[in-house]
Amino acid sequence: MSIYAVAIQKGGTGKTATTANLAAGLAIAGRAVLAVDADPQGHLTQYLAGARGAAARPSLYEVITGKAKAADAIIPAERIQSPRQGPAAGSLAVLPANGDLAAAELEIADIPGRERILGAALAELRGYDTCLIDCPPSLTLMTVSALAAADGLIIPVQTEPLALFSLRLFMDTIDKVKRNLNPRLEIFGIVGTRFDSRRRVNHEVLERLREHFRGQVCKTIIRESVSIAEAVGHGRPIFAYRAGSHGAADYAALTREFMKREKTK
Repeated sequence: MSIYAVAIQKGGTGKTATTANLAAGLAIAGRAVLAVDADPQGHLTQYLAGARGAAARPSLYEVITGKAKAADAIIPAERIQSPRQGPAAGSLAVLPANGDLAAAELEIADIPGRERILGAALAELRGYDTCLIDCPPSLTLMTVSALAAADGLIIPVQTEPLALFSLRLFMDTIDKVKRNLNPRLEIFGIVGTRFDSRRRVNHEVLERLREHFRGQVCKTIIRESVSIAEAVGHGRPIFAYRAGSHGAADYAALTREFMKREKTK
């Protein structure tokens, strides 16, 4: 199982939407995918498993604190593509999170090697091709744990100037994790999100990203889309909510690019 952390130290970048829709896209393409919600806000859980996921016990909290195995906490995602398109070729499951997860960091604070607990729990799992971990929008123990567990890092970057500042800060975090916890951690792809072609500043930020991170910025750009925002509110991946939208086209393209990049890594 290849593990990817989806992370950046900033909110509003489309991180959870990217995790959910890329996970759904890979499942539709035939992968057995596990989406891990490592954010106490539980937005990915709501996105992919609805109220049933939010109420699920055990959750990642029980896994991190040693009260349950990861395999016992995993639940299937709800509908991930339009009924008109039939069932997905693969499968998508969720390791859910809720507000309890915020307490986990305090409970394991004195445990040596606490940053490796998540990775050890995921290493016990079998039957999945790809794991995507949705991280909190800040540098918490769960973020560090996800980076320590990951083979690769997907960084959604809103095409706004402040996002560049956040990305520079995050690069320092990545370097520290590589030196101290996970020397194999590499940037798999930087994804420009919430792109509006009518705004000059979005083009400028995208060009600066491509200049400073040559070869690491995905060709696919996720455009600003009402349908993506609405899909979040309805708790459905974009492929299930509005399959013919620009948002669905963009995440389908990102899914294809993801699989192509995997073959060249």
